[in-house]
Amino acid sequence: MITYRKAEEKDYHQLLAFNLLHFPLRESVKEFIDYKIALYGYDSIYLAFDEEKLIAQRFALLNAYCLNENIQHNSWGTDFFVDPEYQGKGIGNKIVNQMLQDHKVTSTTNTGGNNIKIHSKMGYQQITDLHLLFRPLSVFYVGLTILFKRKSTYKENITFPVELYGFTKIESANQLQSNTFNWQVNRLETIRSLDFIDKRFFYKPNVYQVYSRTGDLSNSDYFVIRPIIWKNLNCIMIVEIKLKDEEKDLSSLLKLIIRFSKTVFQGILVANSLQKNQQIYNSKGFITYKKMGVISNISLEEDTEVAIQFSDGDLDFNYSNTPFVYGE
Repeated sequence: MITYRKAEEKDYHQLLAFNLLHFPLRESVKEFIDYKIALYGYDSIYLAFDEEKLIAQRFALLNAYCLNENIQHNSWGTDFFVDPEYQGKGIGNKIVNQMLQDHKVTSTTNTGGNNIKIHSKMGYQQITDLHLLFRPLSVFYVGLTILFKRKSTYKENITFPVELYGFTKIESANQLQSNTFNWQVNRLETIRSLDFIDKRFFYKPNVYQVYSRTGDLSNSDYFVIRPIIWKNLNCIMIVEIKLKDEEKDLSSLLKLIIRFSKTVFQGILVANSLQKNQQIYNSKGFITYKKMGVISNISLEEDTEVAIQFSDGDLDFNYSNTPFVYGE
């Protein structure tokens, strides 16, 4: 008999074994699961069992959306997997249904195949495209790496400057000058509260580097970066950018990140879903190497733009061959 329920502490070892089996290419599976549980609890993990055997899972990142100051609770679906032996039996539908009962609005990236079929049957539709962008910093070095399959090593002890071209590195969310960072009209985006920023970026020292604009207490512009290895290249990932005036400031911010990164890294990665920002990224030498659909069961007006970055889901956790480490 197939049963469905939220995860409990007693499921931990079976959950770990399930992920080790079905996500063999993921680095540090245990640390990854520990991180998810620490942030959102066992209640955020939806499971299906055949008697006592774990056969399917879906994780939920429990954040909230904001649209013109209206708050809508949302769960970002991740790590959705049904044991191949049990696929095609409606188990995925039922897990999604269970999630919807608890969280009326859910979103996820559209990875194709059964994921499209399952979600479209339940009223999901594509709300935006997520462009995954890469900017090479040394065409010569990138070419050598690809040609000779040269391997880079993860740089554990990269020193990030305290001051970076008008921005200052901060050590806690409380150093930001505002309690909310959702400024744009007619934009659907995850609420950036101090609590979100603290849990997402400061759970452990030096995993993420968070920079806030220096000096101006009325302006809490900030950006978040982290070093990773991607396709054997030492890269910097821009996990999040929050600017009050994107049209005015995004181009200059990218310029300073490129300027700094050239001293240490071979490339820059960023994710973007905003069409007007895409033009700015392209003008700075970023190219789209992959495009993913973002699907949701929320209905939007035509003039509503959807802002998605690496930080909204967990793409930056699963992205590279850099070990993901949770805790001390």
